[in-house]
Amino acid sequence: MMWKALLATFVMAVTIGGTTGQQANTLGHQYNSLGCWNPSGLPSIEGQDSRLNGNDWTIRANAIQKCFQAACHMCYTVFGLDANGRCRSSATAPDDYDDGGPATGCENTVGRGGDGAMEVYQVSDKHRHICTKCRDGNPRTMDCFMDIVLVQDDSSSIPHSLFGNTKQYMVDFTQCINSFDDRVGAILYNCEARKEIGLDEYTIGDLGLEADLDYLMQQGGITRTGPAIRYMRDTTALTWRNGARRVAVVLTDGYIQGYPLDDHVAEADAARDDGITLYSVGVGDPVNSAVLLDIAEIPPNVFDDTDPCALYNRILQDQCPGNGGGGNGGGNGNGGNGGGNGNGGNGGSGSNESGSGSDSGSDSGSDSGSDSGSDSGSDSGSDSGSDSGSDSGSDSGSDSGSDSGSDSGSNSGSN
Repeated sequence: MMWKALLATFVMAVTIGGTTGQQANTLGHQYNSLGCWNPSGLPSIEGQDSRLNGNDWTIRANAIQKCFQAACHMCYTVFGLDANGRCRSSATAPDDYDDGGPATGCENTVGRGGDGAMEVYQVSDKHRHICTKCRDGNPRTMDCFMDIVLVQDDSSSIPHSLFGNTKQYMVDFTQCINSFDDRVGAILYNCEARKEIGLDEYTIGDLGLEADLDYLMQQGGITRTGPAIRYMRDTTALTWRNGARRVAVVLTDGYIQGYPLDDHVAEADAARDDGITLYSVGVGDPVNSAVLLDIAEIPPNVFDDTDPCALYNRILQDQCPGNGGGGNGGGNGNGGNGGGNGNGGNGGSGSNESGSGSDSGSDSGSDSGSDSGSDSGSDSGSDSGSDSGSDSGSDSGSDSGSDSGSDSGSNSGSN
C-alpha cells in the first residue's frame, strides 16, 4: 500500500535534488521555497503554538512541517526557518520576508537557513484555503480536532467503475478538510473488514494519503456492513487520539447480505455508545435508503456521493460548533424523505445546510414535504432568488421544527 507514496517521494527528491525525504514529501505539494533571505524580515513565532515550545528548535524533528502547520494554524501563508531552526512568520510575511535582503548559505539539505540566513516557504495554492480560513472569523481551535475513519464497501454489489468514483470522492473529501489537526484513516470491507490506512499514518495534505486512497483495491464478495462497523469500533489497528472527536463515514449502497448475522443496527448503536458519530454516504443508484438511515440514525447525516465538502462541513458543525467549513465552494443540502429536487440542491426531511460558496442555478421544485429536521449547517452565503451554497435566511418560515408551509422565493431544495 505504501509503495506508490514512496515512489512519489523518491521522484520528488530526485527532482528537487538534495532534500530530505520528509521535505520531499511536502515541498511542491504543501509549500514551495521562496529562497534564502536575511532573517530580520520575519519575527519568531516560537512559543505561540503547541508545536513550537520555544526551546528545542535546534534539535526539533520535522522542523519544516511543524513550522508550516503552526504558521498555517495562525492563518499565515509564508514562513521561514533560520540557521538554528527557529520558526518565523507573521500576518504580513508575504510582503515582509524579503525586507532584510537576499542571503547566501541556506542549508538546503535540511531546509533551514545558514549563518545570517533564513529559508523561506510559501503555502501552495492547493492548501492556502486551510491557512486563510480563520480570517473569515471562524478559526479552528486546537482543542477541537477529529479522527475520521472512512469505511468503504468494496463488495461485488459495487461496480468496479463506481468503486473508482468512490475512491475519488474520498480523496476529494480529504481536500475539503480545513485543519491539519484532523486525521483520516480508511477501512475496506466485504464479508470481512480490513484496515488500509491507519489514523496515525498521515497528516492532512500529505502526498501519501491521497496516493494510498487512490490505490485502494476492490476485492468483491458479499456485503457485511455490521461486522465492518464493529471492526472499526474495536480494532486496535486504528489509533484514536485522546481528546479527538471520533467520526466514522460508511460509504455503501446499503444492500446487505448475511442478515440476521449482520446486525448493522446494533453495531451502529454500539459505535454511538462508544462516542463515535456515524455518517453514511449512498454509493450508486439505486441505494437502500433505510439501511443508510439505520447507520447514520438521523436524516441530516445521510449523504449522496456528489459533494464531499457538504459532508465534511456537516461533520465539522456537529463536532466543532462555531468553526468555519472547509472546501473550495458551497455544499449541497442532503436529506431526503419528502421535498422536491431543485436545480440548486436536494429537498428533504432534515435539511442540511453547509458550505460557503454559492450556486448560481435557481431551484425549480417546491417544498411539498415537511422539514422535520433542524438547520445544522453554517449559514454564510446569501440567497438572491437562487439558492446559494448556504442560506442567509430568506426563507419565510423558520426551520425550528417542521415547516408546513412553502418557502418564499425560489427555494425548493435545502442547501
